[in-house]
Amino acid sequence: MKRIWKSYFSFSSKERIAMVLLLLLMGVFITAPYVYEPSFESAPADSALINFVQKVNAEDSLLHVYPKELVKEESIIIKPAILFYFNPNTLDLAGWQKLGLSERTGKTILKYISKGGRFRVPEDLRKIWGMPAALAEKLIPYTQIPDAVKPSHFTQTTLHPKMPKTPEAFDVNMAGEDQWESLPGIGSVLAKRIMAFRNKLGGFTAMEQIKKTYGLSDSVYQLILPFLKIQVDHIPKDDLNTISFYQLKKRTHLADDLIRSILLYRQKNGLFQSVLELKN
Repeated sequence: MKRIWKSYFSFSSKERIAMVLLLLLMGVFITAPYVYEPSFESAPADSALINFVQKVNAEDSLLHVYPKELVKEESIIIKPAILFYFNPNTLDLAGWQKLGLSERTGKTILKYISKGGRFRVPEDLRKIWGMPAALAEKLIPYTQIPDAVKPSHFTQTTLHPKMPKTPEAFDVNMAGEDQWESLPGIGSVLAKRIMAFRNKLGGFTAMEQIKKTYGLSDSVYQLILPFLKIQVDHIPKDDLNTISFYQLKKRTHLADDLIRSILLYRQKNGLFQSVLELKN
């Protein structure tokens, strides 16, 4: 163990001298910045750069004193405004200047009006280029436009709402698609379904058959029922002595057992002489 320790941590005389010199150099480089402070000569002043910086500082202070809207004008001098009621579509240049606008802005407005432009509502003053926002807010209450359109919550439509047209009653076996669509709750799709179901049955013989149309809810059926009627002359008639099981089922929607009983009665007793024989 002692031999291993000695082989790793023992140094020769040359190695010890080199280590001491290395430590001295490291100490010199570490302490040098604290002992020696270099001095640099100041760069010569550039007069053009100094003038530019002073100019920028002066403009920046000006922007903090006056609003940005006023800086766009040819002059930042604010003229005192004399407020009075006016029509912006007929006011002359002197009137605009009394209100506090510059001559340039006043001429811009007069040029706009001479080319057919006009102010429709007082709030249009905010759209004038060069008009300070604060001044526009002061002038709007004094602006009078005789034909200005003022929004109203009580329009003619609100006072006199258009009442929906009441549909007229019609015969369900003679009605077209337009008549079905005139009913409340019936659209184009549902109208076509009712007519297709009617054609499949060969015609409606009772109102309850309409209720069985696919997609027709009971609430809508009750809503349209007062406008529906079935005229006896328009009810399609079938021959009870020649009608088949399928036709009778489609036309009457009776139970299968009852239809079989009717056909069996006809087979045993011959042709029906009257509809009253169905009671048998």
